[in-house]
Amino acid sequence: NFFILTETDASRNCCSAGEVFTRSLPYQMVRMKPKIDTEFIHSSSGGNYSFGFTGRRKYVLKESDGKLVAPLLLYTRHSEKFESGFVNNVLKRDFYSSLAPGDTLSLMEFEIHFLKSK
Repeated sequence: NFFILTETDASRNCCSAGEVFTRSLPYQMVRMKPKIDTEFIHSSSGGNYSFGFTGRRKYVLKESDGKLVAPLLLYTRHSEKFESGFVNNVLKRDFYSSLAPGDTLSLMEFEIHFLKSK
């Protein structure tokens, strides 16, 4: 069971490279997707584009052994371009279908454990 926290107000968020955010790996690989209102070009330089979106991000938490835990996915994709990053979310089982032929992906799953201080 997961706790999904959604931002109450829409905000501008940055960035995905080469693709609009809804076609990017960080969006395609996760189960709990942010609410996207609009997408836009954030920056363009020499034919290299970065895109952003306006919307409400989601934060994923779960309980494990009485502790609050945030699942974290770290990824590195090797394709025509190198891409790496991390997302607080849960892996979508069929995310690999969004990869282009020949792309390789390194993926590590981590958890951040939150402890109650005294």
